[in-house]
Amino acid sequence: MVGLWSDVAKRFKQMGGRSAPYFLRMAGRDTFILTGDVVLALQHWDAIDGETKGKRAQQRAQEEFTAWAEESGRTLCQISTILALSTG
Repeated sequence: MVGLWSDVAKRFKQMGGRSAPYFLRMAGRDTFILTGDVVLALQHWDAIDGETKGKRAQQRAQEEFTAWAEESGRTLCQISTILALSTG
């Protein structure tokens, strides 16, 4: 998924930051979005260390999302939303 984000961002020069995952979700592709609240939840559950700005950290987040999706049967979008709502 993170690789697809990168590919979309390269093809569409105007996309930066979280634009690619938002675009993919809007286009109907199941993806997670690393909002501030999602990152805080990932940190809380010890799924990641620190920020998710680098490709390695994003790949680690993707691995966690994939594992949770397989375990729960939920979509990446649903897991992302649940994580975002679980903080604060």
